[in-house]
Formats: sequence, C-alpha cells, structure tokens
Amino acid sequence: MRKYILNIFTVVVFALLISCSTAFEKKSTIKIDVQNEIIYFKKDTKSERKEGSLIINNYKLPDIFLYVEADSKGFIFIENGSPFGKSGYFLAEEQKIIPDSKTVFQKVHFDKGFYESNERFTNTPNSYIYVEWKKGSAFIDAEKLSEIMEIKPFSEIESMTYNIYEKK
Repeated sequence: MRKYILNIFTVVVFALLISCSTAFEKKSTIKIDVQNEIIYFKKDTKSERKEGSLIINNYKLPDIFLYVEADSKGFIFIENGSPFGKSGYFLAEEQKIIPDSKTVFQKVHFDKGFYESNERFTNTPNSYIYVEWKKGSAFIDAEKLSEIMEIKPFSEIESMTYNIYEKK
C-alpha cells in the first residue's frame, strides 16, 4: 500500500513539474513586438526636433527609464531640454551586457510579472524586458506592462521629460 501511495505521489509531483515547466517554455517563446516611433518636427531645418517613443506589445512605455532592452535591442532615453534635437527613446549605439545570475527564475516572479535585479535570473522567459531607472533596474513581463506600470516601484518613478515651456 505504501509503495502504491508513493508511486501516485511521484506521478502527481512529476505532472506538476512538467506543467510548470511547460508554462515557462510557452512563455519563453513569445515574440515581443517592439516599435521605436520617431516623430520629426521642422524636419530638415536648423531647429529640427526628433521625439522618440517606445511601444512594446501595443503599450507606449512611459518616459521613466534610462535604458530599456527588448527583443535583443537596447534603447536609451535622451532629454536635452531644448526645443530642437533629440528627445525620448532612441536605439542605443551599444547594447549593454546584462550579467547572468545564479538565482533561478521562480513561479513567484512569473505570477508577479517582474523582479528587481540588474542580473538576468536563470530561465527568465524571453517575454521579459530589462529596464533601468535612476534608482534601480528590473526585468518585466512585456505582456503585463500596462498593469505593472501602475504598481510600486514603477508608479513612483518620476518622468524624465523636461517641459521646456514650463515657467519656473
């Protein structure tokens, strides 16, 4: 009888492990849709201005991150505080090298939709993007961006856009 119960327990645990790993595998093969839209103002003049926005999976990323890596491309945020030049997210000339961690990606990270770290946890799904801001960095599930931007710490990060027309 004990052997029978032990066999059933082993089968159940094995089935749970397979279902969890299958969920992570499915998540890791998801393609991230990344668009870096550039809008020109007064194009081909001395006062030309370019504004860059970063749209990931149909969500316009707020201007709170210094660096974003998504779909194997790096983007930097530029704010020059003048009415001409570049402002917003632009493709980085050099992509950062994000170190790998010995910490293993867990179900709790999957359920939360992000984890704060400057190192990529082992088995982090490909659907996660890397972001840096002045006081930290994190990996975020690109499919949950709109919900995650509403919670701490992301909801408390200040915008980096400088309003050149604002009175001081």
